[in-house]
Amino acid sequence: MLDSVWFIFLSPAIGAALSLLLSPVKSRRLIEAIAVLSSLISVVISAELFLIRAPLLRDPAFIQAFDGPIAPVLMIDRLSALMSFVVALVSFLIVVYSIGYMGEDPSYIRYYSLIQLFIAGMLGLVLSGSFLYLYLFWEVVGLCSCLLIAHWYERPEASRAGVKAFIVTRFGDVMLLTAISLIYLQIGDLRYDVVSSHLGALPSSFISTVMLLSLGGAFGKSAQVPLHVWLPDAMEGPTSVSALIHAATMVKAGVYLVARLITLSLEYGSASIAALSGFSQVLLWIGSITAFLAATMALVTYDIKRVLAYSTISQLGYMFAGLGAFSSVPFSETIFSSMLHLTSHAFFKALLFMGAGAVIHATGTRDMREMGGLRRSMPITSTTFLIGAMALSGIPPMNGFFSKDAVMEVVMGASPVSYILLLITAILTPFYIFRAVLMTFFGEQKGHAHEASISMTLPMILLAASCFITPSITSFMLEHNPLAGFSVDMKTALISISAVSLSFVLFYLSYWRGFRPELALVRRVLEKGYYFDDLYTRVLMPVFRTIMSGISWGVDRALDALSYRIADQATRFGNFLREIHTGMISHYVAAFSLGLILLLAMALGVMLT
Repeated sequence: MLDSVWFIFLSPAIGAALSLLLSPVKSRRLIEAIAVLSSLISVVISAELFLIRAPLLRDPAFIQAFDGPIAPVLMIDRLSALMSFVVALVSFLIVVYSIGYMGEDPSYIRYYSLIQLFIAGMLGLVLSGSFLYLYLFWEVVGLCSCLLIAHWYERPEASRAGVKAFIVTRFGDVMLLTAISLIYLQIGDLRYDVVSSHLGALPSSFISTVMLLSLGGAFGKSAQVPLHVWLPDAMEGPTSVSALIHAATMVKAGVYLVARLITLSLEYGSASIAALSGFSQVLLWIGSITAFLAATMALVTYDIKRVLAYSTISQLGYMFAGLGAFSSVPFSETIFSSMLHLTSHAFFKALLFMGAGAVIHATGTRDMREMGGLRRSMPITSTTFLIGAMALSGIPPMNGFFSKDAVMEVVMGASPVSYILLLITAILTPFYIFRAVLMTFFGEQKGHAHEASISMTLPMILLAASCFITPSITSFMLEHNPLAGFSVDMKTALISISAVSLSFVLFYLSYWRGFRPELALVRRVLEKGYYFDDLYTRVLMPVFRTIMSGISWGVDRALDALSYRIADQATRFGNFLREIHTGMISHYVAAFSLGLILLLAMALGVMLT
């Protein structure tokens, strides 16, 4: 029954191959049709899996292509079913959006091939039933994201951004690869079911080490402090790519990895909470600190895409903090709250990026200071963007209100300090996103703009509607979730609503009443992103170059000495051979005779023994 699940990720992979094979035809409509059809097939199959088949599964289902420890294997449970459906649906809408946004791009074949491979990689990642194939698809996702960020490689900024994303995420990927290698060396297998069955017999120190190393990969992919610096620069790529990275693929991979590790350890395995306490605390603190820092950086940014980029980093921090609360509250609640927020975020963040892309497409700029009054000429874009901003802010009855409240509730039970950081972040979030709304769509209109095409506005309308109906999807999840009794806590909800209200009061005082405290130093620190980039480029990189130069010098000297020694010995041996070759036949006959006598003596000795 579940054999069709393979085509959830094989369909876009085949679409990517077909797009390349049919490139000589040079038909934009054909390539677009292949991309839309391949992603639509993924949506249909994943929807059937999520809505019909997965709820009927009592235990995870493993689908293996053939026998053997390295055979491709899929794992079907509620987590993978939910993720595959969200990724497939949002990716499909972004592909449709791309028809209008990338309608005049000359490199459309490369774009659609990479987009489909990107989608296939993420779907393969969430459906994999083995760490081997999870890492394989993990690298496919990383490579495609870097190539798509640098899609307009003729622009130096885009090229540098792609390289930066590749290099920064490599640090985390090496840590994840190390963790997977340790698992294989200890257990001898990388399939999830085999690994989870061995957890009870493994030392707590080993489990803790592997989990902490895995966090490096998660934090790199999901742009958490201190590996967050690549994501704001990634805005140099096409906005449709930004929407895909932020809403459905790249940055969600790290959250999924952590959720999968927790389920394998505690739900399907027998690891102890004590063995995972360090893992839990790192998640909780890095998530809450990242959420706060990224929100403050968004306050002073004028690039509309960078505002959304910092917003993504901040909201991912919420998800990680929610996951990290599992040592203090039931892990099923932490998984549910974070995956609920991931689902909500996928819809409203895709909507916000699509709206930003439509604005950039119409105005030719990303600087909000050069925009204004666009609600008159772009009513659909402005309305849907406003809905997305309300969802991001957590204003009821939007999906963001329910999901953010769920995260806040589990974090409150785990760490009061982390809860306060997330509460402050909840105050800052409406501040920076409605600042973007006012600067872009209100005020005096600057220049001439027009509404986006139907292929761009239709996905935006559908996503805007999803910001209202996601709570219904939530109800469905609750019905088939161990959290059958979960409900929105009224106290937490009132605190969240109060935080949003306070944010609007501060916004009113700051922008409409002219209350602007002179905090030049603070603003400078925020504009420089807390100097993380400067730390890497001016401190760590010179140190790294010095160390590598020293190693290079030592290796070069060693290789030079070795090559000289070999050459010297070869010369000596050559001189020796030259001395024994006198050119006199009598000498050669004598040497031949002596050798023959020695061989005969050896043969005789063997016969006598």
